[in-house]
Amino acid sequence: MIRRTITLAVAVVAAFALIACTSDNGSPGPVDATGTPDAPVTSTPAVPGTGGTGPTGPTGPTGTTEPGTNVPPPVAPDGRRLEVAPIDGLDVLVLESAPPQYMAAVQYGLPSGCAQYAGTEVQRNGDVITITVWNTQPSDENVACTMIYGMGEENVNLGSDFQSGTTYTVKAGDREVTFTAQ
Repeated sequence: MIRRTITLAVAVVAAFALIACTSDNGSPGPVDATGTPDAPVTSTPAVPGTGGTGPTGPTGPTGTTEPGTNVPPPVAPDGRRLEVAPIDGLDVLVLESAPPQYMAAVQYGLPSGCAQYAGTEVQRNGDVITITVWNTQPSDENVACTMIYGMGEENVNLGSDFQSGTTYTVKAGDREVTFTAQ
């Protein structure tokens, strides 16, 4: 019962993420941070305290619709630098759909009060999917930041392009989980 509730909750989140990826003119497709439709982006900007909505890319909500397709890392804004986020948890969820879709629930850390979620990078090579979560920090290392460890969660849509009966590995940081496609 709990798994079914989690699956339903993830499906609702995925539906809202798809709605969020609709451009201002009503056409589906990626929208960059300035609202320009159909521009390739690597992740939907996070709203502070919400954990963002997950990655998007030029091929759709996952950016990984074909084996070997990669979504590059985000670009840091002026005055900030990219930094790999620590990973605190990783799980794979199966959405009850036809064909089954898969999501990776990634819990990541924000190691200081200056750290901000920047996006995710997804790489798929055969049966291995590697997810990298990126934060940004101020470029000026003399900026004083509180030493408060924050946490966030991203639901990364892995798509549905999986061979039934095949075991896949999802890696994020030092975490690794496997699942067998249905």
